[in-house]
Amino acid sequence: MRTAILLGAASAVLPAVSGADILPYWDSTRCIDERVDDLLSRMTLEEKAGQMFHARTSLINDTFDANIKSYVADKHITHYVFSGGVNDARVVAEWQNALQQFSRDEGLGIPITLSSDPQHGWTDDTAVSNVAASFSRWTEPLGIAALRSPELALEFSNIAREEYVSVGIRQALHPTVDIITEPRWGRNAQTMGEDANLTSTLLVEYIKGFQGDKIGPHSVITTTKHFPGGGPMENGEDSHFEWGKNQTYPGNNQEYHLIPFRAAIKAGTRQMMPYYSRPIGTEWEEVAFAFNKGVITDLLKNELGFEGIVVSDWGVVTTRFWGVEDLTELERARKALEAGIDIFGGETKPELIVQLVNSGQIAEERIDYSVRKLMKEKFELGLFDNPFVNVDVAERVVGNEYFSRLGNETQRRAFTLLTNPDDFLPLPQSALNASFYVEGMDPAALEARNLKVVGTPAEADYAFLRLPSPFKPTTASGLAASINNGSIEFNVTEKARQAEIYATIPTVVDIKFNRPPAVPEVAEAAAALMGNYGSSHDAFLDIVFGVDGWAPEGKLPFDMPRSMAAVEASKEDVPFDTEDPLFEFGHGLSYRERLARRIMAHEESLPRPMLAFVSLNVEKPSTIVLLHGGLSCHLEYADFIPLLSEYHLLLPDLPQHSKSFHIPLVSLENVADHVADLISANAHGGKAHIVGLSFGGFAAQVTAIRHPSLVTSLFVTGAEPFQGFRLRASQYPSLIYGFAWSLLGLPDALYWRYAAWMGLRRHDDLLIEMRKNCQLGMLRDEFSTIARYRLGDVGKIEARTLMVAGGRQDDVGASKLAGQVLENRVIRGQRLDDGSRSVVIRDALHAWDLQFPDLFARGVLAWVEERPLPEGHRRKEKKHRQPSEDSQQLEPEEEAAAGETETQGDVAIDCTDINPGEPGPWSAWVYDSRGFYYRCRQPIDSDNLDYEFIHPRTASTLGFVYPPIEPAAQLQITPVTQAYGQIIPILVPVGTYEAPAVAAIGQDLPYQPENSVTPLRPMLLVSPSEQQMTQSTLPQRHGLASAPVDTLTQPSVQNGVAGAMVRHYAAPRSTTSQATSHRERNMVRDVAKGAKSRSKSGSNRHARDPLLKTVDKWLDHVRERPQ
Repeated sequence: MRTAILLGAASAVLPAVSGADILPYWDSTRCIDERVDDLLSRMTLEEKAGQMFHARTSLINDTFDANIKSYVADKHITHYVFSGGVNDARVVAEWQNALQQFSRDEGLGIPITLSSDPQHGWTDDTAVSNVAASFSRWTEPLGIAALRSPELALEFSNIAREEYVSVGIRQALHPTVDIITEPRWGRNAQTMGEDANLTSTLLVEYIKGFQGDKIGPHSVITTTKHFPGGGPMENGEDSHFEWGKNQTYPGNNQEYHLIPFRAAIKAGTRQMMPYYSRPIGTEWEEVAFAFNKGVITDLLKNELGFEGIVVSDWGVVTTRFWGVEDLTELERARKALEAGIDIFGGETKPELIVQLVNSGQIAEERIDYSVRKLMKEKFELGLFDNPFVNVDVAERVVGNEYFSRLGNETQRRAFTLLTNPDDFLPLPQSALNASFYVEGMDPAALEARNLKVVGTPAEADYAFLRLPSPFKPTTASGLAASINNGSIEFNVTEKARQAEIYATIPTVVDIKFNRPPAVPEVAEAAAALMGNYGSSHDAFLDIVFGVDGWAPEGKLPFDMPRSMAAVEASKEDVPFDTEDPLFEFGHGLSYRERLARRIMAHEESLPRPMLAFVSLNVEKPSTIVLLHGGLSCHLEYADFIPLLSEYHLLLPDLPQHSKSFHIPLVSLENVADHVADLISANAHGGKAHIVGLSFGGFAAQVTAIRHPSLVTSLFVTGAEPFQGFRLRASQYPSLIYGFAWSLLGLPDALYWRYAAWMGLRRHDDLLIEMRKNCQLGMLRDEFSTIARYRLGDVGKIEARTLMVAGGRQDDVGASKLAGQVLENRVIRGQRLDDGSRSVVIRDALHAWDLQFPDLFARGVLAWVEERPLPEGHRRKEKKHRQPSEDSQQLEPEEEAAAGETETQGDVAIDCTDINPGEPGPWSAWVYDSRGFYYRCRQPIDSDNLDYEFIHPRTASTLGFVYPPIEPAAQLQITPVTQAYGQIIPILVPVGTYEAPAVAAIGQDLPYQPENSVTPLRPMLLVSPSEQQMTQSTLPQRHGLASAPVDTLTQPSVQNGVAGAMVRHYAAPRSTTSQATSHRERNMVRDVAKGAKSRSKSGSNRHARDPLLKTVDKWLDHVRERPQ
C-alpha cells in the first residue's frame, strides 16, 4: 500500500508507515543498524552489486536521459552524479522527485543518492566542476584560502548545503584538499593552496558546514579527494591523461600531503576518493591508487583509521587504469575491491561484481561489507524515510538574495593586489569620464556604468586586461582543453603583444589564478597587477574604482614562481621550494589606507564630499547634531525631533548609509572628519552639541577627540569601547551580517510583531533604509574600526560627556569603566571636573531612542542645558513585560551597579569591586580550560591556597584581550613572576583550544567559550614551594587526580626570585583520549620550540632551563599516561 503526498507542485508516493505488512527496513521507529540488516538480507547479489556503482546522469530537455531508467531498474544502480549545472532549481527539483519515485517503485525501492561536483564557482567542465546558473556564485576554494577565513569556509559550506539539499543533492564530490606543490598541475584551481596547515584549518569548517554535527536529513556528505594527495604530479601533468599518470615524490615528502587528509578524517568526512595517479619511486606498488592496497587499506584504513566509504575516481576500470593496463576489466575490478574500494565512480558494470562472486574470486561477505556502509549512509541521510524535496522551497532557497549577496561580496574581497606602484588603484573619480580599452571582459559591463569603451589602446585613457593564467595552447577538446598543463609563462608572442599595450596606456591586469603564473614582465610593466580566483566583471570594476569602499583583501595562498625554469628545477612534492619567487605566499597589498588618505587629505582627485543631511529649526541659536547607529539613517530620530524644537538640528546620514552611501566609511577618523566638516559649514557659531547612538556614538567621541574646538558636549549611548564578547564578535562581521539580515529579512508583519514585542515603535521608512544599508562590506569596516577604539581613547575627550548604557542590551560594565575614565581624565596636565560620567537606563534596549523617545529627548535636553537628569522611580525588569517610559530614570552607573551580582551556577560573580589599578590582596589571576578566571590571594598562604571565581566579562575589564592574535607567539609555559617579585600559582591548560597558555599578570589570556562545558584537560600547577604544592587543594577543586604523578624541582635563584615547583596532575581518565593526547603533545612541543627560540635572544634566558626540563617531563608524562 502506498500513500500519495503533495510536495509543492510535484506529487510523490511514499510507502505507508502503518499496517501489518510493513517491512522492517521501512519502519523508521527501528534503529538504523536493524533496518540495514533487514534490507541486506532481502537483497539479491545483483541488487548488492548495483549499489557499488556511482554512475552519471543529467537533465535532457528537462527530463531523464536515455539510460537512467535501465540503470535503476535493470542494473540496480542508485548512486548518481548530476552532470551539468543546476540552472533552474524548480526543474531540477521536479526531476529529482520523479527519479526518486521511479526508483521507489522498482524492486526494494532503494532511494537515489544524488551527488554533484562543485557548482558554486567559475570552472565549467562536466568532469571536474560545473557552474550552476541558479545557485549563489562564489569564488573557487582558492579564494577562501586567500581570505584565510575558516568562518567564511563554514559560511559558504552551510549555504552550499542548503542549496544542494533543496534540489535533492545529498553528496558533495568535494572538497579537493590536494596541496599545490607543483605549480604546473592543472587541478590547482579547486584546491586550497600550498600550505597544508591552512588547508586543514579550512577543510574542517568546510566539512562541518556540509555535514553538520551529525549526519541527518539536512546533511550533505563530503567526499574528500584526492587521496593521498594529487599535488605532486610528475612534470605537472594530470593523470586524467595517460601521459600524466605518474605521481612522484623526489623530496620524500608524502607526509606533508597527508596532513589535510588526517584533518578530514578527524573532522568526520564520510567518503574518500583516491586519485587516478600511480606513485613512482616509492615503497608503494606502482599502480593507480584505486588499485593500491598499500595506500587504501594499509595507509588510509589501518594507519589513519578511516572507517568511511572509499569511492574510486571516475572510470578506473574501463578508462583510466594506470599501472594495470594489462589486466582485464574483471581483473581490475577484483584488484580494486582487494585494495579497499567500496564503490566504483563513473562505472556502470555491476555484472563484473556478480561474476567475481559467482566464480569464487571474491567472497559475498566482502560485497556485504561495502554495501552495508552504503545503505547505512542512505538511512542516515533520511532518504528511506523521505527522499523528496519541496519544489516551492527549492525555488525560494536557491540563489536567494542573501546567499547571492554573500557570494558576490566574497568575490570582491578575495581579489589579491600584487603590485600597485604610486597607489595607482583605486582609480580617481575623474577616471569615470575616461575611455577604456578592455580584453577578457564584456564591454557591456562598463557601458552599464556609463563608462566609455573604445576599440584600440591608442584611443583609450586606461586599459583593463582580464587574462587567464598562462598555459600550453592545445587544439584538443574536452578535458584536455579545460585542464591546463604545460608552461606557466606567456609565450614570446603574447608577451610582446601585451608589452605594446603596457607601453601605450596605463593598464590594470587581472589574472584568473587557475595555476600560479610566472609573469615578472607583467608585474614590471602594468600600472597595477591583481589576481582573482573566480569573479564577475562587476566585482572587478567595484575593486578597480573602490566602489562602496570595496578593496582587495586576498593574500596569496601559494608562491608565485619567477620563471618556468625555477619550477622545473624544483621538486614536485615539496612546498615553497621554487628559487626566488616573484611573490611569496601571503603577499597581498591593500589600498584602504590609500583611500583613507585621499579622503582625509582632500586630494583633488577625490575631494571629500559633504554628508547628506537634514537641517531643521535653522532659526534657533544653538545646534545639536544627531548621529544615527549602524545600518540606520537620520530617520531614526524622527519620533523625538518635535521635542527638540528649540534647537537647530543637523541630522546627517553617515558614510555608507542611505543618502551618504556613496561615501566610503573607511575608519572612525574618516567619519569624524566628515562630521567636523558638517559642523564647520552648518552649525551656528561653528560649534555643536553631538548626540550619538551606537556607531554614531563612537563617531561622536572621535569627532570630539580630533576636533575639540567644534564640540560643546557629547551625549552618547551604546558606544562604550568593546570588551570581552563584543570585542571577539567584532572579528566575525559575516556572522553579525547574517544575524542582522535574518531579522531585517523577515516579512514586514513578522518583523514589526517582533519589534513590538521588544518594545520598539514602528517606522516603515526606517526599515526600508536599514535593509538597503545592510551590507557586509559596511559592517566589516564599521566593526573593525570600532574594535580599535579603546578605553584609553575615552580619556582624550575634552568635551563634557555623558556615557549612557541601555541596561537590557548594552555592556554596563564597560560603560562603568568608561565613566570612571571620564571622571578622572587629565587633559594638558589639568584634571577635568566637568560632571562627565556614565549612567544606565535600567529597562532600555540598545536602540532606546526608538523605545523611549520622550525620555531620550528629555535626557538630551537636560545634559545639553546642564540641568539634573530626568528623575523617576527605579524598578527591576520583568520578563516579557514592556516597561513604560514614565517608569525610567537616567541613573548614575555607580549607583545602579552597587552591590549587584550575577550568577554562574551556584557561584556569585561580583561585578562591582574590581579595581585593576589597585594592588590589594587580589593580584594573582588564574585561568582554566573551561574559560573561567580565578583570582588568588597574594602573598600565598601556605595553609590555604584560596581562590575565587571571576566571570570572563569582569576579567575583560582588567585589560585582557580575547583572543590573542598569535597565541603561540604571545604565551609561554614558564614560571611567571608577579610585579612584586613573587612567583605566583598558575594553571596551564594544555590542548584545550588553540595553544597551551599561561595566565599571568599583564599577559593576554585566551578566552575559549567553546570549552565552557568540556572536561578539564591535563594541567601543570606551578607554585613557589614544595609545602604549598603539597597542601594546595586547588587541583582537587578542579577535579584533577588527587596524587601528583611527577615533581620537578629547580632550586635556582634569578634576581632574587626563587625557582618554581612544577607538579603534573591528570584529569580523570575518561575525559581523555588518544587523539587528545597526540594533540596536547604536539601543541606543548610547538610552544616549547617557540619559547626556546625566544630564550636565545635573551628575552627569557633565566627561564630557559626550567622551561625545557618542565616540558620534557610533561611530554614524558603525556606519552606514558594510560588511555
